Formats: sequence, structure tokens, C-alpha cells
Amino acid sequence: MIILLAVLLVLAAAGAGLALFTLRTARRVEAALPPAGRFVEVPGARLHVVERGEGPSILLVHGLAGQMGDFTYGVVDLLATQYRVAAVDRPGSGYSVRAPGASASLYAQADALAALIDVLELGRPLVVGHSFGGAVALALAERHPERVAGLALAAPLAYLVDRVPPTFRGLGISWLWLRTLVAWTLAAPANLLGRGVALGFVFAPEVVPPDFATRGGNLLGVRPSSFIAASEDMMATAEDLPGAELASALPPGSVDLLTAATAAHWFDMARFWPRASSLVRPGGTVALWTGANFYCHPHTTPNAKAVQRVLDRLEYERLRPYKTRGNELGQGLYRELGMPWEGGVPDGGFPEAEFVRKEWNIGGEVEVGERFFVGHEVVSLEDYAKVCATWSMVTRWREARPELLGTEDDVVSLTVRELQEALGGQEWFEGGTATGLLLFKRR
Repeated sequence: MIILLAVLLVLAAAGAGLALFTLRTARRVEAALPPAGRFVEVPGARLHVVERGEGPSILLVHGLAGQMGDFTYGVVDLLATQYRVAAVDRPGSGYSVRAPGASASLYAQADALAALIDVLELGRPLVVGHSFGGAVALALAERHPERVAGLALAAPLAYLVDRVPPTFRGLGISWLWLRTLVAWTLAAPANLLGRGVALGFVFAPEVVPPDFATRGGNLLGVRPSSFIAASEDMMATAEDLPGAELASALPPGSVDLLTAATAAHWFDMARFWPRASSLVRPGGTVALWTGANFYCHPHTTPNAKAVQRVLDRLEYERLRPYKTRGNELGQGLYRELGMPWEGGVPDGGFPEAEFVRKEWNIGGEVEVGERFFVGHEVVSLEDYAKVCATWSMVTRWREARPELLGTEDDVVSLTVRELQEALGGQEWFEGGTATGLLLFKRR
């Protein structure tokens, strides 16, 4: 009995310590990153919103566990030169507050945004939805079509996924008491410790901007309210989506431009083309692009040929047994991707005669004084290692050799050491990818 009591006291003390750490961390973050906009009262929520510019209106809706900083980091000011832009923290996210007892469902959030559109007198804005925000934008268009002029969806959540990405798996808590307990004890330290991995997953294959945690407001996610809201969002959506594909809210022939960036190699193209043919209007376009292979700049990199041999050795020798058909399609710049005129589109909706393919920097070719068309970066070896860690081939290699993860014999660690030697001790190089762009015009 005494031992049990002692264990309980230790657990209680640890919990109190974690709660105190969480409280102090949340206060420091809020002091460093105060609200950037104004607050608007709508049914079920108090919304934090930033407005910039004049002209046709655009409403920006962020994704799961995010906030308006995802857009104010760079996009808002660019758009504000020509448009009236409103970026909003979704209910419960950032500095917005979800009313006690208010639903976290997609349609409840859509109703809140519809009310915001009215209060701000945005008229019928173009609604931009990213990731989870894409699901909210679709729900808004389905429920309040009179308030939406159009949708621009970036990697939208439109279907219930089979597997929750590891970055968001910890949000899957159904019980309110447990969600609150985790938010006030484990969530903040776990967020801070795992921040690099989580952001690397979200930004892959790009490098995380060094000031995104502050300028992008990402540190606001360590607060208990942010964890609770994100968990509520995810669990409510799990109830909303089964059996209902939000993409069906888009009427046939309503899409001007359908894009997929570095993703089409994982699609079932036989299913994709008929659906795209239904959604894209006559004269509209499907644009598919991908970046393939990693190259050092041949004219600015010390010992460039040796450096490139190291980069190629990783992709074409060490990781070769772990390639899938999707990896091969991407590395081939979609030259063997299933095309719509090969079957699957009954009305020949994307004729081969209208097809355009553009390619840049094949084989890493770059002229003196030029940059890679896509992905040109000054890449530190540390950031290169982080990018490699997001590759599916590296993941499969590590799953096959878990005992080598974190050791000098890890496939990425070995490559970084070889790069250091080839670079003569320099810790960075300029690099980029070959790029392929495929444009399909709807008949």
C-alpha cells in the first residue's frame, strides 16, 4: 500500500511539473507571438482574422494543427498587391476560440466561415483551402454555395484516409478527459522535441524555413488549446467523412485547373482520368509535375563530379532495391505515366493532340550562371539529410535495417560523410532537381 501511494505521489508530482512547464511555455509563446489581427464574433466561435489589400476577395483556410501564419508567412502579402485577402484562424486554432459545447465538425466550421464572410462583407470570395482546410472549404461550398465564387484547393483532405500520418497520430484521442490531460502534460514537450521531424514531414521534399516556428507562428501549436482543438478537429472529421466524399460537392465541369505536384506517381491513373474528365470544364487544364533526382550545381560545387557520384550512388545503388513502381515513375519524370488517351476516358476528354510536356535540367544540366528551374537551394548537409529522411525509399531501407538507424552505417549518414569528403570539408552545396511538367487540355 505504501509503495502504491509512493508511486501515485511521484506520478502526481511529475504531472504537476509537466503542467507547470506547459503553462509557462504557453505564456512565453503568446508573449512572443501575440495576435496579428482582429477578432470577429460569429455563432459558435470568436475568430481571429487578418485582412490585407483591396480588390476581389480571397479567404485563406489553413490545415490541421495549423493557423493563419501558414499563409501570413509569405502568401498574404503577395496576394494583397492585387486582392483583398482575409486569412483566418479556424475555430479553436491559433487565437480563434471555439465556443464551449460547439461542434468541431466540418459543417460547423463551414457555418462559422460563412458567417465570417457576411461580417467582413467579402461578398463571394475565392476560398483557398490547404490540407484539412480543403475539407472545410469543400464543406463551405457544399453548404453555402451562394457565398463562394470558387475554390482553390491545395492538397485537400477530401476522403477518409486509410492511415493517419505519424505526425498527426497522437491527436487521435476520443475521450475529452484524456485529451485534456495529454494537452496539459505530454503534448508540449513532445511537440518541442519532435518539431524538426514533424515540420520536415510537412514540408518535404522542401527544406523547412529556419524562421517558420516564429514568423510562421508554428510555436503557437505547443499550447494546450491548440492540441485540444486539433484533436477535436481530427476526431470530428473521422465521423464526417466515412461514406461521404466531399469532392462530390464539386459539380461536373466546375474546375478550371486541376494540379498534382509530385504526387501523381502514387495515383491509380485509370480511376483518376475519368474523375478528372468529369470535374474539369471544357478548355480547362490538368497539370501534373514532378521533380526527380538530386543534382549538385556543376559550375558552383567544389569537386562537382565526385559530389554527384555520391548523390547518384545513394539513389541508384544503395536505395535501388527499395524502389517501387511509383518511385520509378517519378524518377522518369512521368514519361511512363498512364495517359488518358490510353483508355479510361470514354469521350476522349484529354486528346493527345492537345498534350504538352516540358522538361528542365535533365541529367542535372545547368548553364554557367543559371539556376535549376525548380528546387534550387543552397543546401546544408544537415538539411540534405533531413530531406533524404522523407524519401519513401529511405524509409523502406530503414524498416529493413532498424538496428542501423541512428548509427554511422545508416544509409543517409554514410552518404553525408562521403559528401563531406568530396566537398573537401565544406558543409553545403548548391543543388536542385530535374523537373517534368505535363499539361492536359480538356476537350
